[in-house]
Amino acid sequence: MVRLRVVDEDGRSAAQRSQELHRARDQPESRARLEAVLAPLHKAQRLVESALERRAQAHARGGTQGGAAANDATLTVPAGVWPLLDEAYAALDVYLAHLLHTAAIDPACAPRCSACCTDLPPILPIEALRMLRALRRDVPERAPKRIQRAVELARAFQRHLHQSAGGVELLRDKTLDTSAPSYREAQIGWRRLGHPCPILGDDGSCSQYADRPLSCRAHVHVEDPAHCEPQSPRFLIAERPPLWGHVRECEVEVALASLGKLLGLPGVPNLHWGMAQLHGHPSAG
Repeated sequence: MVRLRVVDEDGRSAAQRSQELHRARDQPESRARLEAVLAPLHKAQRLVESALERRAQAHARGGTQGGAAANDATLTVPAGVWPLLDEAYAALDVYLAHLLHTAAIDPACAPRCSACCTDLPPILPIEALRMLRALRRDVPERAPKRIQRAVELARAFQRHLHQSAGGVELLRDKTLDTSAPSYREAQIGWRRLGHPCPILGDDGSCSQYADRPLSCRAHVHVEDPAHCEPQSPRFLIAERPPLWGHVRECEVEVALASLGKLLGLPGVPNLHWGMAQLHGHPSAG
């Protein structure tokens, strides 16, 4: 019989761990590390804004209305944006690791632990584009199969949404309300189906670990990984320390979302959906 660890064995409660994380965030070193995440993102924004301005000027010289033309055409992501995103995500890993170390929180997650990889990780459009580009760059021979799997899973989840209570209402508008309780219910129901992430490797590890989205990086668990499985009686109540969500940290999400808006990328609710919707983008590799 597998022993299920209910809480981390350091004697602290979930509230105490949360307080330790908040104290860790307020340290000057933590603030500096978060700024190291934001700095390259702001540089990337300025690069995209400059590209948009040059394109508008070019259209104006050609006798067209720059603003309208800029909205009609898809903007290719400037090449300099990608290394800046790599820099930001590397700094993000350092920041999150620093918070965990300072708060003395030891995640139960381990290499090749894929207990949470049947979820639908929330994603920002630029992250989906980055994932697609990385797949086609790093594993070109496997990328088509993984992308096709993402498309199939996205369609299956959309059907699941329609069949779930409130699903029709959720999909009636162009913008999907992922904060609605009915979306969360559909998401939990999807997890119980056990579909693995299209990026998950055969050995149980993430095949694009360096390119995983923010939501995957900030998802940590301190209880036995078995409680991440939908079959566990603690699945919905198991402790997941609030490693992300402070107002200062939300500036990172705002910066990433701004990049997507500047580039004219459509909103996407999760990784599967984003890969399905953006795999034909000219900057997707």
